[in-house]
Amino acid sequence: MVESGAMPRPVPTLPEYRITLFYGPETAAEPPRESHCVFNVKKRSWKGGIQLEVRLSEAQLHHLSAVLRFEQWLDNVLPTASEEDTSALRQRAHDLLVQQACSIKLELAIAEGIAQQNGIVGAASYADELSREVPSRRDRIIAELTAELDLPGR
Repeated sequence: MVESGAMPRPVPTLPEYRITLFYGPETAAEPPRESHCVFNVKKRSWKGGIQLEVRLSEAQLHHLSAVLRFEQWLDNVLPTASEEDTSALRQRAHDLLVQQACSIKLELAIAEGIAQQNGIVGAASYADELSREVPSRRDRIIAELTAELDLPGR
């Protein structure tokens, strides 16, 4: 009940899609060396969800890593732990970077409109858009990686 004179709180807008990472990243052993993640996507108006596989080429990942200055960031934030621990954290950070890039590519596909059917967002799809989008999201990507890796904010 709203008290007299009190303004009612606005109802938060529900997201149109519910997206969860199903699995990934995985990298193909054979050329072309592409990494991919699979997402479960459910639109509120759909009776059921779909699975979308989002692929990234090795060249795209190298480019994004360079744009984000990812390796330099890793060198600065990884603790001076044992070589084994550092190696495991470095691998986990690379996996998280792939997940972040796939997630952005998925957002781009959704913004354009997707059908209610399982599918693949190929490595060539949204490549230019992804390259333009990642630099503006650098701080958010780094913050998410820092949180996921349980590193101190730097």
